Amino acid sequence: QLGPKGTDETSIANKNYMLAKVFNYKTLENAEATYAELQKQEAERLANEEANKSSKTLSNTNRAQIKEADIITIFRHTHPDCDAVGAQFGMKEWLQYWWPDKQVFALGEEICTQGTWPSSDRADDETVRNSLAIVLDTANVPRIDDQRCMTAGKVIKIDHHPDRDSYGHIQYVSETSAATCEILTQM
Repeated sequence: QLGPKGTDETSIANKNYMLAKVFNYKTLENAEATYAELQKQEAERLANEEANKSSKTLSNTNRAQIKEADIITIFRHTHPDCDAVGAQFGMKEWLQYWWPDKQVFALGEEICTQGTWPSSDRADDETVRNSLAIVLDTANVPRIDDQRCMTAGKVIKIDHHPDRDSYGHIQYVSETSAATCEILTQM
């Protein structure tokens, strides 16, 4: 931090003087605005650094879970948008590429009206119960397109929305990510 910590008038005046001197600003308002922006950038950097640490941990955890599972079901939210179906079908393709012997299902009843997407797969209740369920881009349980995901042996939640409903055995929520697809690219 620039200037000494404290709330008395001498400390505040000293901080303001140091800000103006360091940033060579003619007005105190410009110096204060720049200082506030630097604090914001530092907070964002620290949040991103923490998210990257979590992402590395998540990646290792997910890969271990995926390696153990014979069946993987991938779910998304109701009224799916491009992030929901893009993440879902992208993850399905990725899983099938790296683990071709696994059964992988992209499940959901509703269709995305934003572009052309593959059709959802079909899986019976027993298949879902015996699967590792990965729920993408869905902040809370009521919004999951196929509620059977909660009957799966293990549930992983990956999302970028505010964490309003902590469901699943493993959760990764990165509110600093713009989309769930962005999170998946970091895995």
